[in-house]
Amino acid sequence: MDRLELIENRLHTSLARNGEGANWPRRAIWIVTWASVTGALLGLLAFPFKHNSVAAMGGLTAVIGAAVFLFLRYIARFRSGNLDTTRKRLLYVLLIAAQLFAARLCVGYEPARGWLFIPAPLFALLLTVVYNQRFALDHLAVLFALMAMQGALAAPVGVVTAEATASLLVLFSGSLATILLTRNLRSRVRLVKVGLYAGLVMAGAMVAFELMGFWKSEGGLFSLDMLKWVGIALAHGIAAGVIATSLIPILELAFGIVTEIRLLELEDGNHPLLKLMLERAPGTYMHTQNVARLASAGVEAIGGNALLTRVGTLFHDLGKMVRPEYFTENEPNSKLYHDRLTPQMSAMIILSHVKEGVEIARQHKLPRVLEDFITGHHGTSSVKYFYHKAKMQATNGAHVEESQFRYPGPKPQSREAAILAIADLVEASGRAKLDGPQTPATMQKFVHDAIMTKLSDGQFDECDITMRDLKLAEDAMVKALVSMYHHRIKYPDDPDARIKKLAMMEKEEYRKELAKRKEKILTQ
Repeated sequence: MDRLELIENRLHTSLARNGEGANWPRRAIWIVTWASVTGALLGLLAFPFKHNSVAAMGGLTAVIGAAVFLFLRYIARFRSGNLDTTRKRLLYVLLIAAQLFAARLCVGYEPARGWLFIPAPLFALLLTVVYNQRFALDHLAVLFALMAMQGALAAPVGVVTAEATASLLVLFSGSLATILLTRNLRSRVRLVKVGLYAGLVMAGAMVAFELMGFWKSEGGLFSLDMLKWVGIALAHGIAAGVIATSLIPILELAFGIVTEIRLLELEDGNHPLLKLMLERAPGTYMHTQNVARLASAGVEAIGGNALLTRVGTLFHDLGKMVRPEYFTENEPNSKLYHDRLTPQMSAMIILSHVKEGVEIARQHKLPRVLEDFITGHHGTSSVKYFYHKAKMQATNGAHVEESQFRYPGPKPQSREAAILAIADLVEASGRAKLDGPQTPATMQKFVHDAIMTKLSDGQFDECDITMRDLKLAEDAMVKALVSMYHHRIKYPDDPDARIKKLAMMEKEEYRKELAKRKEKILTQ
């Protein structure tokens, strides 16, 4: 899959260089994708073909082809961010194909009640956790429309019975409940609860259809047959939650996908790397906490992934744990260490913390998406302090290459990493320049100057952040910064404090005098 992504990136680069004349390869890729998806769906829905006439197959092909065309256009226009990598697209195709294949097996075996054995709630849960709720909701209706068509083709006489319709709607209600209830996942155990609730919804829907006469159990509502199917619905929901709990870590590892649950686990302060940072580089640890507050506020204001930003911020300075004494936040006298080195050597130590941070992240198998925060928070900016120091120490007008004092990059690749770069600069320079309470106007100018510094240096050239995003992030970070440097009321001194202190001193002198007298009496 890494090879596929490499080929895809090279193709996009080639197309961008060729300009408008390169539209034909894009269209060719689009046509191949459309034809492949249409053919695959046709096989899943209508196989074996002997049960369908040539005219029926022609009509089915036209319907599926038109639906696939519109669906692909919809994804490209409104949901392309959810399928931005080859791995995500591959996983999505596998999930859809697996659900349709399972539907083909279940409905082919039992056209009426076989719907209840299709693991649709499980696939809905996986789509929600791996992508998001909106993405899963968008595809729920499409999937069930395809499955309804599949059921109609599998029916012996080509007629969908009322009981089959009720079974399909029961399954739809459970899948919809799964998507809507998958919120605020603080742990993987929550997935089992979601599955239980989905099972209860399916059981309730089944009872409702029995009362309406669509579901016809042997013996009526309170029969053993009805109890059996209610139990199957509950077991189906619980099984979806249990299987998802075991399956999601495998998908994360196999496809390199970062779910919200994984991010929440990384955010926990008990993570070994965060505990090690607190021990080896306590100043850096507190720096990351402050930056995380600023960056999260800025990303939330522009509608980005605030949780991902916070986690990426917590790990963005891992490399400083290698030589923490060379960074001021860990060692106030770090200047003494650098004074013994040349500016080039000092810059090399400072610059290396990015590369070392990436190596530590990979050694501990952190998600690759966090590397954008590690490399992008400095991008290709320069270590100006040591660059200027090197120019001052240069003899006989020797030229100093600025490239020796620039970070290797790459520049931020996402809006979240760009906001982190701003927040990191604001927090670091704020500790040096801001002292005591500050006015909102001062904070506004301070944050704005930091943004303009990054912008003028071209650090945002490789991400899709807009000027509107920068303005919204600026306002949000100013509010957070004002709260960090808020005014404090100066408490007046206790007027009786001096009297109490004198009384305590007199009492202590009296105690010492008594001790001396007692010692003198005992020695006589």
